[in-house]
Amino acid sequence: SPAFSIVSHLKRMLIKFLFAKTPVSKAVNSNFYSKIYGKRIKQKINKIRPFSLQIETTNSCNAKCVMCPHVSMKRKQKVMNQKDFIKICENVLSYVDIELITLSGFGEPFIDNQILEKIRWVNENYPKIKIDIYTNAFLLDKKKSNDLLKLNIHKINFSINGTEETYKKIMGLDYNKTKENIAYFLEKKKELKLKHPLTNISLMIINENKKEIDKIINFWLEKTDSVMAYLPSDWA
Repeated sequence: SPAFSIVSHLKRMLIKFLFAKTPVSKAVNSNFYSKIYGKRIKQKINKIRPFSLQIETTNSCNAKCVMCPHVSMKRKQKVMNQKDFIKICENVLSYVDIELITLSGFGEPFIDNQILEKIRWVNENYPKIKIDIYTNAFLLDKKKSNDLLKLNIHKINFSINGTEETYKKIMGLDYNKTKENIAYFLEKKKELKLKHPLTNISLMIINENKKEIDKIINFWLEKTDSVMAYLPSDWA
């Protein structure tokens, strides 16, 4: 009801005032409070038990996908440094045993020139943690593929949203270069007789490619471990 809404709003305003404009603010920023609050967080985490951690090491992207809201992003585009990456991992892992780290977000992971070092650090310090990575593969040249296959990766997801007829229109990248990069990676993995990383092709079903979904799936399904086609989401 309107009355309940007003009361709730006033309550939030009062709490905000107490924690920001009164001596209480000093208390909540004290080491004593942090210790108590940290203990409560641990208790909550023990009940929730998250098993995965997603890290966006960069929000920069080389693609211009027509269905992606990246163009409207207001955040400054940058790359996470190694120090911050380690800090995030260690902070989370000090509270909970994560089984999987996913390197994905609003950017293309291989724009991060230290992405392989980040993966190597996890491999060396937390060898039981699985790592998944999501990429459009355009920057995955032969050297990166060779280096990546020396690391312990659980799964790599290639985002391919079209064929030679529609790919550039949809993603703004060169289809042949991307296909060659993925083909080399798959051939090298086969040559090394590696079970991992598992390979997946993902594609979003949109008006620009809906007539060729079967063609995309059939082409890649015989080359990779899996193919996933999905409908757009408004993230609501």
